[in-house]
Amino acid sequence: LLNSFTSLYAGVAVFAMLGHKAHKDGRSVADVVQSGEGLAFVAIPDGLSELPAAGLWCFIFFAMLFALALDSSIAMLESWTTMLRDFGWEGDPNAPAFKRMKWIRRQDALVGSSCAVGCLIS
Repeated sequence: LLNSFTSLYAGVAVFAMLGHKAHKDGRSVADVVQSGEGLAFVAIPDGLSELPAAGLWCFIFFAMLFALALDSSIAMLESWTTMLRDFGWEGDPNAPAFKRMKWIRRQDALVGSSCAVGCLIS
């Protein structure tokens, strides 16, 4: 229930900002609205720049975007490593490589190698 009201409130705030920009520019809202990342990186920061203490609001907005991106990447990594562990791809604990690395757990090696492969692929 709280999630639905938060989404509704965010939608009203975004479209109020777009309506203000359309009114200020003398265009229709359909001409101002951009789909995709243009909304997050162009229209909303432009609207936030007109508020008092604009630098603070823009910093809070981009800190929120960074936190959302970090949370999404952690969720993707957790689902990937859980799938690998469920299929038994955690590695053989009796393998010589794991016996030499007593300071690292197999799960840490799995997560670290998944991060390294993901970094190389992207």
